[in-house]
Amino acid sequence: MALRHFLARLRNLLPARAASEPTTPAARWHSVSSCREYALCPRRYRYSYVERLAPDRLVPDSWRYGTVVHRALEAAYRVRVAGASTLEMEEAAVAALHRAWDTERLPDDDAAWRDRAERLVRRTVAAELVRDDDILGVEHRFRVRTYGGVAFTGYADLVLRRDSHTVEIVDHKITRNAADRRTLKQDQQLNLYGWLAKNEWPWARRILATHHYPPASTTVTVELTEESMESTMRDLARTARWAAADADYHPTPGVHCGHCPWAARCPAATC
Repeated sequence: MALRHFLARLRNLLPARAASEPTTPAARWHSVSSCREYALCPRRYRYSYVERLAPDRLVPDSWRYGTVVHRALEAAYRVRVAGASTLEMEEAAVAALHRAWDTERLPDDDAAWRDRAERLVRRTVAAELVRDDDILGVEHRFRVRTYGGVAFTGYADLVLRRDSHTVEIVDHKITRNAADRRTLKQDQQLNLYGWLAKNEWPWARRILATHHYPPASTTVTVELTEESMESTMRDLARTARWAAADADYHPTPGVHCGHCPWAARCPAATC
């Protein structure tokens, strides 16, 4: 009995580990979007990627419309992986479109706009761009910690196996303004995905990158080079290290303040 009382008193005298020991912060994942945000405005980066604040205001309708169409196509290709028919893909896409329309808080009183979006996804699905056995991933998350100690991640809309040594990365763009091939070869997002794809699938000796433009029913495809992928990774890693080392996140006000979701709370905003 005396020993039990002694041990109880001893425990009360010891400091509480949970309260006194510092916790190790979780590693920060970097992406093309986060690096671009930091380069544009460190304060905006802090709000989005460090503090992870909810936006103070909605982004423009056109941006949210693109998100809605992306969600519809994602749903269609996910059921395609399971062997769904074209009709089943259309049904999945339209259902996802209506859910996302409400989630993104797009106007309910513009039935023509919603109908146009529905026709767009139906037409895209009906084109049967890929077979189910082509698909390596839908909204596929790439991630790696091995580039100079910097952790990178990214989500590709669609990843396809084109043959025994070729991977194609497809990025849906909800616009009619197609990029030229030179621009695509230098696109940071596609080059990051290409580098990460080679890391995930070592058998991939060729990386194709495609912008898919559903409104124009067209695609633009290029083959990425080792040089462009490696150069992109070096540039992104440099920006990511600056962001990770920053403690102040000084704002850089400018015209971009006009569409910043956190402008209302930023003392330097110029909008």
